[in-house]
Amino acid sequence: MGADMQSPGAPWTELFAWIETELGGRIVGYERQSRWRPAFFLDFERDGESLPLYFRGARPELATGPEVIA
Repeated sequence: MGADMQSPGAPWTELFAWIETELGGRIVGYERQSRWRPAFFLDFERDGESLPLYFRGARPELATGPEVIA
């Protein structure tokens, strides 16, 4: 994450680190959406290019454990 950016707190700090590792860049800004489902607009930078990303997490009632819904 950008050095001057405030940490989003747990568990989002770990998620942001995972995104940075997997996509090979860094998150330089974020805006959490005020929704019942966790969601963020992310400002992501890679190789000098700015890439807008959107993260949408699982709904709380579905995040109780691993399930396969067919």
